[in-house]
Amino acid sequence: MASSIHDLARHLNISIGTVSRALNGRADVNADTRQRVLEAARTLNYSPNQSGRSLRQGATHSIAFMLQPHPGDQQYGEPFFIPFLIGLQARLAESGLDLTVVMGAPGDYQQERLRRVVETRRADAVLLAWTRREDERIDYLTQAGFPFATLGRSRSGTKSYPSLDLDFEKAGADAVDRLVARGHRRIAAVRPSLDLNFGYLFLAGYRKALRRHGIEVDPELIASGFINEAGGYGVTPQVMRSKAPPTAIIFNND
Repeated sequence: MASSIHDLARHLNISIGTVSRALNGRADVNADTRQRVLEAARTLNYSPNQSGRSLRQGATHSIAFMLQPHPGDQQYGEPFFIPFLIGLQARLAESGLDLTVVMGAPGDYQQERLRRVVETRRADAVLLAWTRREDERIDYLTQAGFPFATLGRSRSGTKSYPSLDLDFEKAGADAVDRLVARGHRRIAAVRPSLDLNFGYLFLAGYRKALRRHGIEVDPELIASGFINEAGGYGVTPQVMRSKAPPTAIIFNND
């Protein structure tokens, strides 16, 4: 078992402060004492407290990724995230950084988890996924001056911040174009049930494309559901029960 700095001080019968200064190569520790401390550290398998060291140095060399599961979903609602996290961790490792995943359901609990990460400096920066139309996480991080980036856009935030996003508006429009080209006129769309911004962008593209083809937007053909397989099965019967059922349905997630 690894020893702590307290174990070293007890073993050498010197103060914790002296041990700490010796381990950090401070000039105010004589050479003999420093040598004794280093030898004892090797003998006792000393392991520094990384949290304490990080606080002193002002860096944790860790990035926090906030992931929110969908209600009742044990697979985080999206198979995309497992390979994404593997790739993200590999890339961070190339820069000597660690990845910390912070789970939190939408709402006050997630906000509290985020606040804890920031106030305790558990990470040097935060990466947010599932950005919402109005996202209080972005507002909080902006006001706190804490480094962050997002997967997805949002209307929140008083300053610009780095983000990565797909063109969901074009995706919605392209889907309509392909279905119209195949003769469909009654086209339904299913957007995420949570207030996720990409759902708004997807629907904006869907509506614009329908109007461009001279097709009236029917509110009965727009439904909301969890963006997973179970959500698809749950919402499809609802759409098909409309007075004039669609001949095609667009899901913004597979």
